[in-house]
Amino acid sequence: MRQIAPVTVAGAFGTRAATVNYGPREDECHLELNLDDGRVLSASGSDYFACLVSIRRELEAEGIVVCCQGARKDVWPSGMARDMAAGLQAYVLTIGRTPLRHELVAIFDPADRKLIGTVAEQERYFKLWWSSPRARSG
Repeated sequence: MRQIAPVTVAGAFGTRAATVNYGPREDECHLELNLDDGRVLSASGSDYFACLVSIRRELEAEGIVVCCQGARKDVWPSGMARDMAAGLQAYVLTIGRTPLRHELVAIFDPADRKLIGTVAEQERYFKLWWSSPRARSG
């Protein structure tokens, strides 16, 4: 079953509305980002987070970012979230701390433009978080 989520994209033009259309296609997750200029970017992969990353890389070349939780510098899905929820949920990570259940976000939910990073920034933050000593908090 296909799902639709409204998102915002931002660039030199300011912000614009877009739509994420996602669902399974054969044995893979499939994601389409419909921009208001008529363009459609699509990706297929093992989970929806991976699809979002692929589309974000394409848009970054044009100076465009997707303003959703899955594009935040400090958000990354756990292995379990990728396996059990097809990468539709991810954790907000804090350096030096294991994330808690309430820090789980839906990757297509809106996010403030100031929190959005490039794919490279997000990967760097995740690696920094992963290498940091973490204590369970709560």
